[in-house]
Amino acid sequence: MSDTDADDDDDGAYYVVPEEAIQYLPREWQEAIYARAEDGRKVLEAADKELKQLSRLSLSFYHVTVLKHIRDKLAVYRFKADMAAFLELDMLTTAFVATYVRLHTGGSGSGFARDALPEALRSAHDEIIDMRNKRYAHVAEHDSVGSVAKIVKLEHAWRRLDGRNDDGFQVAPFPG
Repeated sequence: MSDTDADDDDDGAYYVVPEEAIQYLPREWQEAIYARAEDGRKVLEAADKELKQLSRLSLSFYHVTVLKHIRDKLAVYRFKADMAAFLELDMLTTAFVATYVRLHTGGSGSGFARDALPEALRSAHDEIIDMRNKRYAHVAEHDSVGSVAKIVKLEHAWRRLDGRNDDGFQVAPFPG
């Protein structure tokens, strides 16, 4: 069996021969099958690094899609002074932080190193990781965790910082 024999009979079909059955084929067929298998292994070995990178990339697609969805929800979020709105904001924030950290730590090798981020994004990355570690994972001291309600004066607005979720809301334009 030569390489051209397979090309001549190429009707798009292929046959599966159990490995145990190969020993019963003529010697030249066995040699041809084993030679093709070895060629296939060499091709896969040569592409192994790229295949692993593609696999890592595909594992991150889901998390990136979820992050974009949460970002879109947060972008249109408007303050409402009711518990349902507050809980929705907390849920979206929690989901964003958890999903981002999953993408960063990357189970199955799909993560990324902090140093791989552009310098301008590293402080935001650090804030998200800090929030995950202190607020969600360990309920330690974090800027967003507290039990005090307070009103603070900002340059152009009054900002209400409330309870566990000190993310802040613009309640009214700053007078004057």
